[in-house]
Amino acid sequence: MNEGRFRNDALLIGTEWLADRLGDPDLRIVEVTPPGSGYIFAHIPGAVYMSLDDVFTARLSGIRRTLGPLHEVLDTLGRLGISPDKHVVVYDANGGSEAAQVFWLLEYLGFERVSVLEGGAERWMAEERAQTAQVPAIAPIAVKGGTRDDRLATAEWIAPRLTDGNVCVVDCRTRQEFSEGHIPGAQNRSWDRTLRLDGYQRFRDADDLRTELRALGITENREIVTYCNTGQRSAHTYLTLRLLGYPNVRNYDGSWVEWGDRGDLPKATGA
Repeated sequence: MNEGRFRNDALLIGTEWLADRLGDPDLRIVEVTPPGSGYIFAHIPGAVYMSLDDVFTARLSGIRRTLGPLHEVLDTLGRLGISPDKHVVVYDANGGSEAAQVFWLLEYLGFERVSVLEGGAERWMAEERAQTAQVPAIAPIAVKGGTRDDRLATAEWIAPRLTDGNVCVVDCRTRQEFSEGHIPGAQNRSWDRTLRLDGYQRFRDADDLRTELRALGITENREIVTYCNTGQRSAHTYLTLRLLGYPNVRNYDGSWVEWGDRGDLPKATGA
């Protein structure tokens, strides 16, 4: 794990920790990369492949890149052997936001043991750790589960709380995107400010992050809502806040793709 770095250390694991546990039947390792990214040529041994397109199908809401119907999502997880009784370790090769979106999804579905691999495939390869082209044989299973509504924000949940001082809405997009249109009252903090500049998705120190967030009014005593364009970058900020021990955090699945397109919702522009 990352002992001592974060209040919820178990949510973020290192490459050495994972390398020591390859082959552990309690683990389900999941690579989350775009189709054609290279999983079939090389991946972490034992890892199954998940595309975000398989679960964020928009077939439930009709809003681009939103979560599909629950039974379809659970069927996808079942085909990959991803179940609540496993310790699920998720990684990507794109800064961590894709893995973070699956992390949020699984927490929303009530999974209690989910971790993200810090550094992802990039660090794993840079450290010349074991890789394989062998696709694990997974027997499909039935995955049952409900949802944790306290992990999900919707437009209907956010809109009546825009002036509620106990709620803090965080826009995780760039300053330019924010200035062109955002949810009124939202605090802008680009998701990648969590990461160090020395590469491989390494998180900044917890004390530095907590100090920065508190200065922006993103405090532990408020209910935090994260959003971006499609809920992916904001899922990384959701992960960051969960690591730091924030008790009440929601990710807005529809994000600006939904909010910005709806004529019945208020919008603001400028910094």
